[in-house]
This record gives sequence, C-alpha cells and structure tokens, in this order.
Amino acid sequence: MKRAGALRRISLTHRSQAGLTLTEVLVVGLILAILIITSLINAPKFIARANDGRRKSDLEAYRIALERYYEENSKCYPDASLFSECNSITAFSPYLPKVLCDLQTKKPYTYIKENCSTYKLYTALEDSTDPDITKLGCASGCGPDTNGDGKGDYNYGISSGNTNPGNPIGTGVGATCTINRIPNRCYPNLCNTCCSGNGYRCSAAGTLCIPDVACQ
Repeated sequence: MKRAGALRRISLTHRSQAGLTLTEVLVVGLILAILIITSLINAPKFIARANDGRRKSDLEAYRIALERYYEENSKCYPDASLFSECNSITAFSPYLPKVLCDLQTKKPYTYIKENCSTYKLYTALEDSTDPDITKLGCASGCGPDTNGDGKGDYNYGISSGNTNPGNPIGTGVGATCTINRIPNRCYPNLCNTCCSGNGYRCSAAGTLCIPDVACQ
C-alpha cells in the first residue's frame, strides 16, 4: 500500500511538472479566442455608448446654463451666435466654462432659438437603439432638415420647458401651407415656397411653414 501511494504521488508530481496537455492548451486557446472576438465585436458599441453619454452630459450642462441665462437676462434665451465657436471660453461666460461641441464632429451642437422663451438643442446619438430616441419622438429624425430628405438630421435633443425637442421646429409658427393649391402649391422642404418670410420652409407633411436654419 505504501508503495502504491508513493507511485501515485510520483505520477501526479510528474504530470504537474510536465505542464498542460495539448487538449488543455487547445481549450484555453479557444476560450481566449472567443473572449477576444467578443470584445472586438462589442467594442464599437461600447465606444458609441460612451460617446453618447458624453453628448447627453454636454446637453444637460447646456440646459442648466441656458436656464441661468434666461433668469438673469430678462426672461430671454441667448442667440445662436454665442455657440458658433467651439471651446470659446468667453462666448457664454460665466454660464459655461467653454462652448461645448460634439467630441467627434468637432462642431457646435445645433442650437435653435425660436423666440425669447423657446429654444431647442440637438445632437445625433451613434447608438440608434437608445431608448431615449423613441421617448423623445425622434425615431424618424428631429430638428432641422438640411439635406431635404423630409427627416430631421438629429435623433436627440433638449428644449425649453414649454416645448418638446421631438416636435417639429416652429410648430404652429408662420403661415399654414395648402397642398396642391395653384398658384400657392406647397413644396415640402423647399425654402420660402408657399411660406412667407425668409428662413421658413414647408414641413415634410406640407402643412406648416416652419423655421429652418438652412433657409436663412
């Protein structure tokens, strides 16, 4: 019995000194490969969500700053010209340390002042499955339509408390369009066609004249 026990200990010792078997090496390699492939597949999604988190944080910082400005400046939101230069430390001081811009496009977020008491601020989230997009009503696009495809260029935004960023810009503002009424036929998304005044276009549905920065 003592001899058998000794032989068993020698066998185990020899096996441990010999290292992993080929099968064990292959299994470990397969597991590592799966982990690497999974991380590579998911990496863009994680990066996109991180970028979107930054965008949302920036817009929330704007929300606080804009409300401070509104209270301290005769109940009127600032003009868009203040946000035209990225990283400017003077344009919107002391309400923000600098003008915040999209971390990828390096361009200012799209700010629209409809009147003294109404503003909307837009960005485009990379993760199209973000539930906030649907909550805002921006699944089919929000904000200005600069490429004429009938959809807003953005999918996320904030706005003054009396509006929703998912609603068409300038809803109810300007003239009412009448479709196919000659000679005032409404051509959706074309500047100043059927709509009176510079900076207006017909909505995608062809029913309202709405402000559009592309028409200015």
